[in-house]
Amino acid sequence: MRSIGVNLSDYSVEAVELHRGIFSRLPAVTAISRITLADGIVNNGIILDQPALIAQLQVLWQQARPTPFQAKAVVVSLPESQVFTRLLSFPVGVSRDHIAATLQQQLGHYLPFTNNDVGHNFIQLGQRGQQQDILLVAVPRTILQSYRTLAQTMQWKLVAIELESISSARAVLSAVTPGTAQLLLDIGARTTIVSFFNHTGLLFTFNIPVAGQQLTQQIMKTAKLTAALAEQLKCRDGITGKNATVTTALTTVLASIVSKIQEAKQYVENNYGHTVERIYCIGGTANLPGLMDWLQQQLGQPCGVAQLLASLRKNSTLALLQDDGLVYSNAVGLALGVVAKEQSFSGVNLNTL
Repeated sequence: MRSIGVNLSDYSVEAVELHRGIFSRLPAVTAISRITLADGIVNNGIILDQPALIAQLQVLWQQARPTPFQAKAVVVSLPESQVFTRLLSFPVGVSRDHIAATLQQQLGHYLPFTNNDVGHNFIQLGQRGQQQDILLVAVPRTILQSYRTLAQTMQWKLVAIELESISSARAVLSAVTPGTAQLLLDIGARTTIVSFFNHTGLLFTFNIPVAGQQLTQQIMKTAKLTAALAEQLKCRDGITGKNATVTTALTTVLASIVSKIQEAKQYVENNYGHTVERIYCIGGTANLPGLMDWLQQQLGQPCGVAQLLASLRKNSTLALLQDDGLVYSNAVGLALGVVAKEQSFSGVNLNTL
């Protein structure tokens, strides 16, 4: 069984192929590829220039290493910013079919859309006393169709479209102790995705429009530097205190992320009775020097850069990911959703909406 996970972002595309043989317990990485994208091709998960993207994806396929991609089955993800969610509660005992019928009839009461505008489904999260929580998930049909058209042009068998938070968690989070939660913080170039998981799966997720790009811009503004030099200082000095101006600029921006995380932690603890045990960080900005120590101090929680799980068979191709594991984590998680023998952090297949 083979599958390719494709992580499509505004500035790059990563693809990872996994293979699990009939008698294998662990899947193996068989090929990887990565390209950068020019501005104006993809913005916030929306495909703006389909022909240009297809041309770049063809290059991505041609550059796969150490061998060409063989799988036809492909899984992609959508960023949380393009997925509308609403946390709802129903009495314990209400069936899944009844919940689905209620949402179908009353979607306009929960979201500012009609059934014609969006495809929707829901994820059952867990119980709080006599209430069961569900996460209503809706995606504009135009966005879903653009991804399906892309897959058809690339001659992919589009197996699934997933929430980015869930596919990323599948690649880096281990089993969660009942009664506790883990926080996955995906700090990318343009946005930060904040997602809480308990032993049953996703509890709560939201998107913050602040990330690496805004950090660079703040350094430019504070120190009156060019974008190139500001980016260089950000990556070199980070929040280590070696450069007071850079540290001040970065912490000014990051404070807004910390404030949102603290509010969300309080919500999870108050509503679910879960203690957040640990914070795991992924995304390119997670490697910012000094960031983990600073976040741990601000949030009062153990905090560290996540690592790809040991649920992948060790081989020479896996070794290619060692230096850029965080960059490929979402693509790995997407492929794992198809080939892993034991499924974890399941969600909703947006391709069925």
